[in-house]
Parts: sequence; C-alpha cells; structure tokens
Amino acid sequence: MEKIKELMNTSAGNFKVETLLSALLTLVVSVIVIHFLLKFIKATLKKSKFDSVIQGFAYSGVKVFLWVIVLLILTDTLGIPSATLVASLSVVGLALSLSMQNILSNVFSGFTILMTKPFISGDYVEIAGTSGSVTTIGFFYTTLLTPDNKKINIPNASVCSSNVINFSAEHLRRIDIALTLEYGCKPERVREVLLDAAASEKLLSDSKPPVVLITEFLDSSVKYCLRAWVRPADYWDAYFALNESLLNRIENSELSFAYPHMDVNILKNDSHH
Repeated sequence: MEKIKELMNTSAGNFKVETLLSALLTLVVSVIVIHFLLKFIKATLKKSKFDSVIQGFAYSGVKVFLWVIVLLILTDTLGIPSATLVASLSVVGLALSLSMQNILSNVFSGFTILMTKPFISGDYVEIAGTSGSVTTIGFFYTTLLTPDNKKINIPNASVCSSNVINFSAEHLRRIDIALTLEYGCKPERVREVLLDAAASEKLLSDSKPPVVLITEFLDSSVKYCLRAWVRPADYWDAYFALNESLLNRIENSELSFAYPHMDVNILKNDSHH
C-alpha cells in the first residue's frame, strides 16, 4: 500500500502520477459520454424537420462544444489555471484568425446562408452566372450540380457577396420562347398555332394558361413570344419539348419564319448617249 502511495506521489515532469491517472480516467469517461451523447443528438436531428445541411452544422457545432468542455475539465484536473488556458487560446485564436481570414469568412458565410435560407438543397439556382442544383451547403463551399452533371464548388463568401437567383423558390417557373415570323403572318393565326402547340404539352401548368405576345417590330419581321408556366423540376424537359412542337406546328402551317435577307433592285438606264 505504501508503494502505491509512493508511486502516486511520484512526479512525471511537472505533474504527479496521481494527477495524470486522474486526467486519463477523466478523458476515457468523457470519450464514452460524448460518444453516446453525439449518437443521441444525431438520432434526434434526423427525426427533426430541419434541413440535412442544418443538421450537419448543428452536429458539428455540438461536437466542438463538448470537446472544448472536456479540454477545460482536463486542464482543471491537471491544475492548469483556466484563465491561463483561455488567454493562450485567445492569442492562438487571434493569430489563426489573421492567417485564416478567407476560411473563417467562408464558415461564417455558410452560417449566414443557413440562417437566411436564400436556397436549400435541391433548389435550382444561379450564383454569379453559374447555374445548377444545390447538392450541399458545407462549412466552406456550396456545391452545385449542373444539368450536364458537373460538380461546381463555390466558396460561401462568394455566394453571400453575389446575386443569387433561385428558380425553385416559387411553385411555378415561366418559359419564354421567342419566334421571329414574317410580316405576312396574321397575328390571330400565329396565336392559334402557338397556343395549339402549348396545349399539346402535358408538362405545362393548367393554373396559368400560356399567352402569345408581340414583343417587337423589326425591319422585315415581327417578333412573338410564347409564355407558359411549368413546375421548376420540369422546366428543361418542357422547354425542349415545346420548342420541337412549335417547329413542327409552324412548318405544317402557312406561317413562315423570317430570315435575314436583302432585296436588291436593278434600275435599267435606257437613255442613249
């Protein structure tokens, strides 16, 4: 028993063996407790109605918070003054913040995106001229998947400082198709043919009927615009199908597309010299 007491009072560096064993036991218990706590938190978040991205952020934040508490408990167990640790962490934090401004900017921008929700996972957006479906909103990047299956990572700071167009924000999105037809085409007939083509496309919404408008008078043609509404998820399928349908309908009617052309008149001079 005396040998055990003597061993416990033996110093290893600046710490007694007893203190080190106590810190080790604290660490082992903390690891076990944190493991089960995080498991419970993960299961709770999955059952919640929060977006999967917010769940990931919350889980990571709680994990960091728990380990900071463990660090403070360990320093107290080892007899290191908390004030000294906090002061040291503050100096390290300041140095890191100066050297990692861009990284921290992206992290805080990620939180801003999650709080303000300009878009969520699955939305089709355009950010600084880049379009695609949002797949993830991470700590540093927002990831888009383009229609041609390219993955694009945009820094969160760039997202927050750019104009964001969310095409999925509303339940319907408008398709605009411009057509240039000859002046000889009667507007009533143009509307009839274009609306007939739109009526044949089942993906278009019935709640907002399509319309045909005259948008511009050009030198040798009239520009028309067909406007129709569709669910955001069906936009591209409906857009391409409607284009093909319009082409077939116009080619099978008396309507004619306008092409750039120039009329040249030659004047014959009959005078005699």
